[in-house]
Amino acid sequence: GLAAEITAPAALVHNPRSAGDVRGRILVARSTDPGWVFLMISAAGLIVERGSVLSHTAIIGRELGIPTIVAAADAMRHIPDGAAVTMNGSTGEITWL
Repeated sequence: GLAAEITAPAALVHNPRSAGDVRGRILVARSTDPGWVFLMISAAGLIVERGSVLSHTAIIGRELGIPTIVAAADAMRHIPDGAAVTMNGSTGEITWL
């Protein structure tokens, strides 16, 4: 089965073209679109402020088999870049140090 809960450093991404390397990190964004897939493929997890279980982010996350949380209100404002984030894709719980 898939690991529902992971802990990894947060990577806050405003623009996918200037994001740098998110490999092994949890990608945190306001929203995503198909242009983000190349980043999402290497991310350890996805936390996105907008979306639903049927949104692009959620579908890609499921296809990639990585923990994904959508509709995480104000995630970009609250989660510090680089913080050690623990996220549970099953319960939607997000904590950080």
